[in-house]
Amino acid sequence: MIVYEDGSIIGSIGGGNLEKKVIENALQQIKKKKPKLFKHDLLHQHNMCCGGSVEIYIEPIIKMNKLYIFGAGHSGSALVNFAENMNFDIYIFDDRKEYIDDIKIEGINKLNLDYQKVLPSLPFDKNTYAVIMTYEHSYDRDILA
Repeated sequence: MIVYEDGSIIGSIGGGNLEKKVIENALQQIKKKKPKLFKHDLLHQHNMCCGGSVEIYIEPIIKMNKLYIFGAGHSGSALVNFAENMNFDIYIFDDRKEYIDDIKIEGINKLNLDYQKVLPSLPFDKNTYAVIMTYEHSYDRDILA
């Protein structure tokens, strides 16, 4: 069963009191951002006549933050080196291929694209961060706008 932050679910573990409690537990663990194993005594905790016990492991799926870096010069490259060990899915954009090619860190999304062309296609949400540090102030202003 998948439990979302708003309490809605996909799937089921059978309904009833146990499922209601598992949803409550899942919402707590989503807020804490930590997995936890819960043990349930079906008769005593949930008044289920079948008896027995069940263990439910809850693990929040934490969406990675996205970091968009506009500019792969010395400042953008330094930021990539710093951010690679943090909770970011990193995207670095530059219209200069040689600068993108100079970034040797694996797992980084290196995109040699025109800033104005890529911007309309980029998804932004509450987990997206953007840093603008191109080589031209007019580009910085256009990206910010």
